[in-house]
Parts: sequence; C-alpha cells; structure tokens
Amino acid sequence: MVRDIRFSVIVLMFMQVLISSTAPAAPQIQYRVEAEDGAALALSEPQLPDISGYNENAVNERVKHAREAASRGAVVQVRRIFGEVTMDDFTIGERAREWAARQYSNPQAIFLKSGFFTMAQLWQQLDRREYLERLADGTYIARLPVVVEAGATLLMDAGESLYLSQQRGSFLVVSGTLITRSAKVVGWNEQLKAPARYQRASQFRPFLVSWGGSELYLLNSEFISLGYEQSKSYGITVSQYRHEINRTLKQPSPKAWIIGSTFEDIYYGFYCYETVGAVVLNNRYVDNIVYGIDPHDRSSELIIGHNEVYGTHKKHGIIVSREVNDSWIFNNVSHHNQLSGFVLDRSSVGNVVANNVAHHNLSDGITLYESSDNLLWANRVYANDKHGIRMRNSKNIRLYHNNVAGNKGFGVYGDVQDLSDTDRDNHMDPYEARVSMILYGGSLVANERGPFSMEQPEFMKIFNVDIRFGSEPLNPNNDGIFARFHSEILDILLRQKQAVSVTPIPQENS
Repeated sequence: MVRDIRFSVIVLMFMQVLISSTAPAAPQIQYRVEAEDGAALALSEPQLPDISGYNENAVNERVKHAREAASRGAVVQVRRIFGEVTMDDFTIGERAREWAARQYSNPQAIFLKSGFFTMAQLWQQLDRREYLERLADGTYIARLPVVVEAGATLLMDAGESLYLSQQRGSFLVVSGTLITRSAKVVGWNEQLKAPARYQRASQFRPFLVSWGGSELYLLNSEFISLGYEQSKSYGITVSQYRHEINRTLKQPSPKAWIIGSTFEDIYYGFYCYETVGAVVLNNRYVDNIVYGIDPHDRSSELIIGHNEVYGTHKKHGIIVSREVNDSWIFNNVSHHNQLSGFVLDRSSVGNVVANNVAHHNLSDGITLYESSDNLLWANRVYANDKHGIRMRNSKNIRLYHNNVAGNKGFGVYGDVQDLSDTDRDNHMDPYEARVSMILYGGSLVANERGPFSMEQPEFMKIFNVDIRFGSEPLNPNNDGIFARFHSEILDILLRQKQAVSVTPIPQENS
C-alpha cells in the first residue's frame, strides 16, 4: 500500500513536470490513444536452441572421425599461390605485392593437400625451417601462408602454439578442416619477439579465414593479434566464396563451432559472410579493434550465446548486419565497448535477442537500425551513455520483459530518419522510414532523459511496464507523442491497468 501511494505521488510529479513544460510543435500525424486488453499481447517465452551438443566430447568425436576418414596419406606441398582458388581473394591487384615483398620471391604457401596432420607431423614432413620452425618449447613459427585444402585436416592440440609471422606474411586458410583444442594462434612480430599488436588498420597482420565447404572447430583456445582492413582478412573470418567462384565450386556453407575460447586484439573478433548455423558459445572477446562479434551478409540460423564481449576499441560489442536473419543471440554480456553493446543492422530480421546484459557502453545498450520483426526478451540494459534500447526505421519490434535502468538517454527510444543524405547504398541496403513496437512487461527505471520516447510510430502498444524514477529531481523530457498524451497513457496503464494502444488517425483526402 505504501509503495502504491509513493508511486502515485511520483506519477503526479511526472505529469506536472510535463504539463508545465513548453509544449512541442504539433506533429503532422494525428494519433489516437485507446485502452485494450493487455492479455491479448502476451507471448510465450521464446524457445532457445539446445546447446548441449556443442562441447569438448563432440569436438573429440570430430577428431576421431577426421582421422578415420583420412583414406589417403598426408601430403603437403609448397607451391605458388597464384591460380589457387583458396587464395584468389589475396592475390587480386596490389595484394599480391604484399606477399612478394614479405617473402622476397614469387609468393608461395604451404598447402596441406590431403590426409590428417598434427602440428608435429606437418613440421616433420615439411622439414624446412625457413617455412615452419619448431622452437625448443614446442612453439611453431610459420613463415609462409598455411592452406588446409579440401580433403585435409590440421589438428592443433593442447599446449601447442602456432605463431604466424607478420614480417613474412603468414596467414591461415581453411577449405578442409581445422581443429584447435586448448591451443594458441598468435599474429607474431618476429622483430619484437612479441604479438603483432594493432597499430593501424592498413598494416598487415596475420589472419585466419575458413571458406565454403570447410569445417572449423576452435575449442578452449587463444587467438591473439590477428587481422587488418582487407577483404576476408579481418582476424577470424568464416565465409562463403564469392558468387562468381562458387558458381563453379558449388560449395555448401562453411561450418564453424567456436567454443570456450579467448580472442584478444583481433581486428574483427569474429566475422562471417553467407554462413548458416555457425555456433559461437562461451567465448571471451576482449580489447578487439572494430567489433567483437560481427556476423554479416545473408548469414542465418546462428547461435551466439554465453559470450562476454568488452573493451572493443572502435565500434560495437556484438553486431549482426545486412540480412542476418532467424538467429539467436542470448545470455551474452557486452560491456565497456566504444559504441553499442548489441546492434541489429541493415534488414536483419526474425532474430531473438534474449537474456543478455548490456552495460557501460559508450552508446546504446541495444540498437536496432533498419531491422524489423525482431524480439527482445528479458534483457538487462543499464548504465549506457546513450539510450537503453534504440530503434531507428525498424517496425514490429517486440520488447518483452526487458529491464532498462540508469541509462543517460531514454530507456526506450524510437524514431524515423531519412538517410538519403548519408553514404548509404539504398540499392544494397534498402529501408523504410517506419517504426513501431510493443512494450510489454519489464521495467524502465531512472533513465536520465525519461522512460521512453517514440517519434512518428505506425503503432505503439504498452502494457504492464514498471516505470520508476530515481531520487534526483524529475526531468522527464519525453519527446514525440508521449509529450502530448502523457495523461491518457498513464491513466490507462496505472488506473485502468490495461494496455495502451497508440495509432495514427487516418487522414481524409481534402
């Protein structure tokens, strides 16, 4: 009873502040505010994918299967990289000069042609120190690119380290199978005898790319100082081949399980392109450069769960962008990143973002840009420097049972924007300037600019949301339609205990 009285007093204070403030200019669109049955808005908790099969035992089974499937002997070759489909992206234009300058010769690579290799077997069979050196502590230094071809498997096992020489232009390409178990892969500066720490985007650093038809299993391993600003060279990349290549190859989507590993000082901690069903579970992404986790173009059915992402230097912790659809992002913690904790971008639809935590990011906690029909369920979003949850040009966004507190902007903010004066390619990334949402359950607590703001929505529904303010003087600068309809909205929510429905009034033709 006491709590109800206190809450009513707070609501009255909130209304008085709004009423006494200067009224905004009347919007072009006229709206009606109505009560409706909140029960009709209820949703069942989303069913998240079963992740019990993605574990050490399952990876060990893959190792066993790969050994047994190696019908041919292990064959390794050193040959030129030109004309090799796996190396095509890296020999276009000026990129070929990079390898020639670093190798002091016509560029070559180590090709694992067939069979099953451990690191020791590869080193013994190659027997060329200038290509692959083994140090006294068991660390291997690769001084050429290493290519695991279709039909070959490379296993890096517990305690093994592979250092990829920055000076000699080494990197790792997979079109067969790569498995790491409690191993380490490091971009290595041989001059400094230290990891090849990021200096600038254009500076070559070793990287790993896994192509269409490949299998990549990274288990309980460490990856340090990889990647730079060149196509498919971002650090850890899982990608289908370019369309003009795959019309001939007809390779299926690459397969990737990334489990229980640590990624540090990677240009993009994880990047995928046209990948179906990749699994990214229980990893730590710390102090990476542009993004922590960045699935991209036309990837789907991804499982991104139980990861911690923090300290991203330039942009977001976790972002999915350009038609990354029907995926699950759940039980992750994304914090202290340069921009947002989580982002859904460029027509990424049908995704479930559930049970995540976003805090102390320098932009929003969760951002949706031009990405409709997504469900945000039971996320905790607090202490971010801008809005808790932001939606731009995104419709039918369902916000259910999210707890949003102590953000410097609004708790929930939605708007429409005309992006025609930006460098956006509207043919590649079309969008509609439309926004709408359902806000159901959860709480909006002590967000500095106010609990919510919505500009020009197609519709907006709110039900059973706990709206509270902190001990500081109230300054709820609610923009958009809420500044006009605060009395009606609060009456329906608090006194009538029904759902609020805000919809445009159809305009008659003059």
